[in-house]
Amino acid sequence: MDLIPLSSPNCPANDIYVSQTRSTKSSKLVLYRLYLSHTLSTWNSRTFEFGAVIFLATIFPGTLFYASCYALFRSLAAALLSSCIGSLVDRTPRLITVRQSIVWQRVPVAVSCLLLLVLLQQKESKLIVFSCFAASVGLACVEKLAFVANTVSIERDWIIVISDSLEMERQELNSTMRRIDLVCKLVAPISISLVDGYSTSIAIWVVFGQNALSVTLEYFAIVQVFSAVPELGKHQTPNAPTSSSIEDTVEDTVVEEPAPTPPTKRFAYILESLQLWRDYISNPAFLASFSLSLLYLTVLSFGSQMTTYLLTLGFTSIHISISVSSICVFCGVCEAKERTSSSYVEVFEARWEDEVSGSPDD
Repeated sequence: MDLIPLSSPNCPANDIYVSQTRSTKSSKLVLYRLYLSHTLSTWNSRTFEFGAVIFLATIFPGTLFYASCYALFRSLAAALLSSCIGSLVDRTPRLITVRQSIVWQRVPVAVSCLLLLVLLQQKESKLIVFSCFAASVGLACVEKLAFVANTVSIERDWIIVISDSLEMERQELNSTMRRIDLVCKLVAPISISLVDGYSTSIAIWVVFGQNALSVTLEYFAIVQVFSAVPELGKHQTPNAPTSSSIEDTVEDTVVEEPAPTPPTKRFAYILESLQLWRDYISNPAFLASFSLSLLYLTVLSFGSQMTTYLLTLGFTSIHISISVSSICVFCGVCEAKERTSSSYVEVFEARWEDEVSGSPDD
């Protein structure tokens, strides 16, 4: 009997090896594109989040009013409308949600940069200043909500499907995405502050250019990820009827109720929103969550107000960004050390219990 060499194209083992190699390469390409899209999204968001504060401090020196209003309305929009964004993500197909979130992140930031340039040049007319500032605040709220939609969709939905489809550890994928977020959070403020230290107008143009150029890369990268993972296209909206429900409606006679009028819909939406707050308050974790939120009222943090105040005292944006990064690194090291020490304590306690308990014969 003739033996087929292992390098022969007719060898089944060689076919299996080739197919596994191709599968590994395609999986890596999918992950690279996912990481690219997430890196661009996080980098642009962190850059604009820190850059907008130092831009406003330069445009309106000596006051915390504009930076405070800017941060207040941006955070308020996220707090009040995040639940609506989450339900919208659940109802909308995956690809449409992510593509729209990318566009609604990049376009408002680009327009905000143009408005900031106008504010930087035109400070005499109060009407122009108020109009441009109000428009920039509204665009910042839109960008924040789009960022929430993108984060919820990618990190809470896409990662689960991709990890199951590629048969990889979900913990590894989550850790890589988290690592990208932390690196961008540390490096992006330093980068934009270095440019702002040279010229504020150039820094604004840099943010504008980043968002204008990256929207295309993000858009097509996420589309390629969606095309490479067929399971992402099998998303079924909650309102879509299943085959069993269709059969039940055919077999059983159901009396159709009249469609609710718009006032009834609004009233039902208000009741649903209030019910969500009631569920949150009645949750056992409410007190811990509320205590954590109160902590931000009593402890100074490097938010927009603190950053603007330090800038008015004479600190440069480079000093502030380096301080923020240093504190983040220090907290990360302390947290890692705490987790490591706690694991050592658990191992020591387990060994100590074994030594103390021992066997009756000893």
